[in-house]
Parts: sequence; structure tokens; C-alpha cells
Amino acid sequence: MELFLGLLGLAEQAALVFAGFVLVNLLPLRSQRLSRALLALVFVGALLMSMHSAVELGHGVIGDLRGALLVLSVLIGGYLVGGVTLLAAELYRLDIGGAGLSAGLIGNAMATLVGAGVLFWTRRRGEAVGLRHITTAALGVTATTNLAFLFIQPVETALTVWRVSAAPISLINFGATVLVGALLVFDRSIKRADRMARRQRDYLDRILNTGAEAVAVIAPGGRFEFFNQAACDMLGVSAEQLGASAGENRPWRISDLEGRPMAIADAPVARVVRTRRPERDAKLRVTRPDGTTAVLSLNVRPMLESDRVVCAMRDITREHRLAEETERQKNRLDFVIRSAGVGVWDWRPRTGEVALNPRWAEIVGYRLEELEPVSIDTWRTLCHPDDLARADAAMRAAFSARRDLYHCDVRMRHKDGHWVWVRDTGRVSEWGADGEPERVVGTHIDITELKAANEQLASVSRKYESTIAAAPDGILTLNADSLVDSFNPAAQRLFGWRADEIVGQPIDRLLPADLRAKHAGLSAAFVQQGPAHPHGMADWRVVRGLHKSGRTVPLMVTLSRTIDGGRPVVIAIIRDMSGIEDQRQKLEALTDRLIIKLREVEQASAAKSSFLAAMSHELRTPLNAILGFADLMRSDIGRDIDPDRRAGYLDDIHRSGEHLLSLINDILDLSKIEAGKVAIAVEPIAPREVVKEALRTMLVETGRRRVSVRFRAPDDLPPVLADRRALLQILLNLLSNAAKFAPATAGRITVRAERCGAEAVRFSVADNGPGIPADKLKLLGEPFTQAGDPLKAGAGGTGLGLAISKRLSERMNGRLEVESRPGEGVRAAVILPTAGRPGEAGTPAASAPARAPEPEGTG
Repeated sequence: MELFLGLLGLAEQAALVFAGFVLVNLLPLRSQRLSRALLALVFVGALLMSMHSAVELGHGVIGDLRGALLVLSVLIGGYLVGGVTLLAAELYRLDIGGAGLSAGLIGNAMATLVGAGVLFWTRRRGEAVGLRHITTAALGVTATTNLAFLFIQPVETALTVWRVSAAPISLINFGATVLVGALLVFDRSIKRADRMARRQRDYLDRILNTGAEAVAVIAPGGRFEFFNQAACDMLGVSAEQLGASAGENRPWRISDLEGRPMAIADAPVARVVRTRRPERDAKLRVTRPDGTTAVLSLNVRPMLESDRVVCAMRDITREHRLAEETERQKNRLDFVIRSAGVGVWDWRPRTGEVALNPRWAEIVGYRLEELEPVSIDTWRTLCHPDDLARADAAMRAAFSARRDLYHCDVRMRHKDGHWVWVRDTGRVSEWGADGEPERVVGTHIDITELKAANEQLASVSRKYESTIAAAPDGILTLNADSLVDSFNPAAQRLFGWRADEIVGQPIDRLLPADLRAKHAGLSAAFVQQGPAHPHGMADWRVVRGLHKSGRTVPLMVTLSRTIDGGRPVVIAIIRDMSGIEDQRQKLEALTDRLIIKLREVEQASAAKSSFLAAMSHELRTPLNAILGFADLMRSDIGRDIDPDRRAGYLDDIHRSGEHLLSLINDILDLSKIEAGKVAIAVEPIAPREVVKEALRTMLVETGRRRVSVRFRAPDDLPPVLADRRALLQILLNLLSNAAKFAPATAGRITVRAERCGAEAVRFSVADNGPGIPADKLKLLGEPFTQAGDPLKAGAGGTGLGLAISKRLSERMNGRLEVESRPGEGVRAAVILPTAGRPGEAGTPAASAPARAPEPEGTG
């Protein structure tokens, strides 16, 4: 009973090991290293669990799954996983100690060596680890661990333990190894089979989707359970529509070849579902959802052991149309042959006697009795005067050359008054002794319909030639020797050759050198195909052609084969792909631009985050000051503050409120500009006046910071087209930035208004501050962007002034420019168009920090 319970405990441990291994296999791990690491953790955890919860097998014998787990860690996980598992086993055995320490350590090593040896042997032979390898390893670990115990322990102890535990330990090492190994191998084989099945399904899907023939598996209700892309294209529906269609609920309609509607129950697929008998080459007409029609040939077979059917569809619309046209031509020709009666005449030139058959008279609408007595004059009377002379000349020429046969097409007047075309064929049956004909016999065949048919064919031929000449695609024909027989104008434009230069030349002249050998083999095989093969390619193919100038041209080509005069002829339709290639390059360029725009958006998002951080800092600072001073004055301590300090605190509260209001106004201004809600009223404005107004507004700020301001402007500046309020705000923003960053007590600001080309004026503000780094300069003027760290900038601010100025200048058809070098200051300028008339002259004045500077003339 103890042995049974022990073995049951070991089986539980083996099941846990197997569950851990299966869990590792089921995890969607893409990294092989991570998979092996998890596998090593499973084996190490199972090993420590087994050693920690060893099972007593009776008579003091303790058993666990060490040997099995060690050998399987190598066979399943490889050398690295086996080494990690061995190291864990040795460390834990050292920690346990006891009398069997040395035997346990050596047994662990021997089990690992057995697994490594078997793994080396299988890999050398190129085999996967299977059940027989697991069994071999189980025998090896059983023998080595038992022998190691016998040789290391004292003889009496070894023999005593051997008699008591030989069978259980051998059973554990062998049985546990085989059991757990078999489970792991079984799981691995299932997973391998599943991968192979998925791979085969992928191969099948690729094969079916690359072919031009449509394939579908259809259930009895008419539902398409499987289909390839060709089926969707052939029926003119998407994959979702085809998968959702069933029975009469289909977006396409079917009919027979004559156009009569066909019920779904009468279709070939439904018949095969009912009868379970295959049908081949069943033809029907399909009307697609877009209104186009196609003729399909269906091969339908029932699936074995299933009520489904497999349907292969082929689009034979072109072949069907050609067959119909051929049938029509054949019927017309048969009709002409059946309808054409032959009139016979027998003429004796010496006597003028003529004998006619009734059909001769019927051709011209008479009964023979109505023409009697007949003579050569009967013929001459009915023949068209123009044709009579020609027929006489042809006959005399044949007689003089002693030719037996002559023929001529003439017109004869019908009884109803119209003309009938007749092919007059004669043969001299008797010659006289003087060399003159004694007897001439011949036939009249009514060729009126043939003449009409020939005229129609000539018209069709002219239309065909006109169509070929006007076709936008290049069309050429090749004979069996791959020589060019015809070359239409589009092909001449495409390759740069004239028709007289290329007709009769090998097709190799139109191919790059590296394609000629391959094309020769393919062309010969295509030309020599038998009647059982299709007479054309299934689709277009992309190739490279050679222009007369030597450059290669991307082309799309489709070929068809026909027989002319008993010899095969290949017709090639060639389409220039240069435009498509240009579109592809444009698409790539557009993609690159979109990527750049995406990066700009990402940069703007980062700038916005930075702005929000700055705004949080800028808004909290004045609010903290306002609330702090207000709480102080409201408290009991505030009642004891002397009036002068109280007034100072009130001034601080007022300044903080003004600063907070300025921040909010900047944000609102930028928001309104971005939303297009700022009204701009453009009018002529004198540059000097608006600059002077801005300088007077900034007089207190520049005076407080003890910054000197100089204003330079020529006297003949023309007015600019601008919104006065917007231009004043731009100048105030530029002056405020300059005063903010100019050195205190030693700061200098230079304001200029000067011409910029013939039709613009530049307003510039320059300071002698620390300047802006080059990598930050390009960011200025963008919303939510500052040149430095907004949380550490000593001068404060949110960086919205330049953004507002940039937007306002652009709204007035101007632009904002910022130049700087670190250590040399910043020069910001707004350029606006002029109004086209001179401005007002001003009075030069020296600049002074205590009052608004006057312009200094041309400076």
C-alpha cells in the first residue's frame, strides 16, 4: 500500500510537470530565448518540488523524480536547460545533506550525462527526440543511478538498501522518465502536426489565390463556405458579400446562354447537390451587381463523405463571344453557298448560237421562255455597258493567249430594273483548225450577296485597321519565326521605331539583352502549343522593353495565339507602364511627406505638453502670490501690519493680477487667431506713427529696467497695409521680449523701420541680450514653444508672444523673422506690404530711456 501511495504521489508530480510544459508551449511567445527560460523554470520548479516532497516508498526508502526530470530537461530543453536544472538539483541536495549526499550528487550528474549523451546521439543522426530515445535514456538513468549508489555507499549498506529499494527506485527512474517523456513527446508531436496542418493550409490558400480559375466549396443551402479571390472577381462581389450570400439572396443573377433567367434550383451546383453526380463544362451566364455580364464554365464535383460540392469556375466570355461570331460567319457563308445557284451557258462563237439553263435566266429575274430566242445579243443586252467592254476584252485576251479559262465579274440588269452581280466564268472546250474557239462553255454565279458581303468585310477591315491604328495600346503580330509582321502607330510611339524599320525584324530588337534568351524559349513554347492549350495568357504580365534610344521602358503585355494560313501567329498587346510607375513614385513621395507631417504633429504635441507645464507654472505663481497676500491681510496678523507694508502688499496683489490677466489674454488672443475669429481691417498706416505709439506704451517698462531705446527710420517710408491694432500688438510683443531679455541697466534696444525690397517695409527690434541657440531658433513663433526650459527661464513668460505675432503678421499678408547668435542678442522683424504711396516724414530725435524715442532719420 505504501508503495502504491508513493507511486501515486509521483504520478501527481509528473502530471504537474506535464501541465507546466504544456503551459509554456501554449503561451504566445515569439522569443525562443524566453521560451527556453520559462522551460528551465518549469523543470527547476518541478525538480525542487519533487525533492522537497519526496515520497516514502516503504522500509525507509525515499523516492522522487530527480533522475527523470534531469534526463528530460536535457532531452526536451537542450543542454542549457539541462545544465540549469542540474545546478539547481546539486545545490538543493547539498542543502539537504545527509548520508546519501555523495550518492545523490553523483546520481544527479550521471542522469544529466545520460540525457546529454542521448541528445548528442540523436542530433548527430539528424533525428528528433522520440519515445525510443526517451526509453533508452530511462534505462540509462536507471542503471547509472543504481550503480552510482552501489559503488559509493559502504558495501553492507548498499546491499541492504539494494535488496529493499532496487525495484521501487528502478521503477521510479524508468517509469517516471518514460511516462513524463511520453507525455511531452506526445504534446510536441501534436503541436508539430498542428504546425504542419497550418502550413499546408497556407500553401493551399496561396496556390488557390494565385490561379486565374475560381474555386469554391458550396454547402447544400447555397452558402459559399470556401472560395478564393478569383471567385470574388469573377462574380463581381467582395469576399464579405460572397460569404454572406446563400440561396436566392445573391447579388448576382444567372441565366442560360440565351439570356433566359435560371432559378438557383436549376443551376449546375444545385443539381450536383441533389444528384451527387459531377458535371463538367456546364455553361451559364452571370449578371454581376454592376450590370456587366460574363459567361462561365463550371466543373462541379461532390465532396467525398460530405454533402458539400466543389465548384471550379472559368471565365469563357471572350471564347464564347468568339464562338458566337464564328458561328454567325459560318451561317452566313452556308446561306450564301445554299442560295447560290449556278447558271450555265454554251456559246458557239462562229454561229452566235447560245444555249442557257433556267437558272441563268432566274438570276436576272426571268423565266427562260421569256428570253427566247436567246443569242449572244441576249447577254449583251442585259450586261452593263461598262462591264460588257471589260468582259469582251478579258475574253479576247484569253482567246489570243490560248488560255482555256477566263473569268470576269459583271453586272446584269434584273427584270425588276436593278443590277445583279454575276461571276462569268468561261472555258474553251473546242478549238478550230484556224486557232479560233469553236465552242465556249461557262457558268454564271449570282455573287450579288457575295459582293455585298465583300463590301461589308472590306468595311470591317477598314474599321479594324482604323481601330488598330487609333488604339492607345501598342499592338504587334509575330510569325512562327518571332519576326514582327505588323506594328501599329501606338507601338511605334512606345518603342521609337517606325513600322518600316521594325517589320520583318526579330522581336529581340524590342527586348533588353538580358531578357532575350529567356524570351526565345518562352516564345517558342507558346507558339508551338497544341489545340488543347489555351490560345492566350490568363492575365497581363509586367516586362521591360527596349526603346530605340537604348533606354528601358516598363510594359504590361498580354499575348494571344491564332492560326493564319496554317501557321501560328502571336498577337501582342502592349501597354506603357511609365505613367503608373510615375504615379507609384509620386505615391512614395506623398508617403514621405505624410511621414514628415506626422513627425511635425508629434513635435507639436510635445511642444503643447511643454507649454501646459509652463502655463501651470506661470498661472500658479501669480495666483499663489494673490492668495498668499490676501490671506495674510485677512488674518489677525494682517490687522497689525503698518499701512506702508499693507500698501506694498496690495501693489503685489495688483501686479500679480495684471500678470495673470496678461497670460490669459495671450492665450485667448492666440485661440481666437487660430480659430479665425480675429477681425483684421487692413488699411494704409504710417510706419513711424505706429512705432512711436508702441514706444510710448513701453516707456514705463523700459524706463523701469533702465534699458536704452533707439529708433531709426528714413523719412520717405511708404505706408504699409496693416491692421493698426494688430501691428501695434506685434510691435509691443517684440519690444516686451527685447526689454525682458536685455541686460538690466546696460540693455540696448534698437528699433528700425526700413524698406524691404520695392513693395514691403521691415519693422525690426534688436536687443543685446544673451541670444538664442541655433537649435532653438527654428522653434520660435510656433504655438506652445519657448526657446528655453519654460520652468527655468529667468525672464518668465509663456512663449505665446511670438506665436501671436507670427499669426497676426500672416493674416496681414506679412511674415515674421527671428535672427540670433548666442551672446550677441536677438533681432526680431515683421515684414508687411506697402500701400504704394509715400509715408509721412518725421523729425529725427536722439533716443533716451526716459521718454519715447523719436526716429533718427536714415540712421
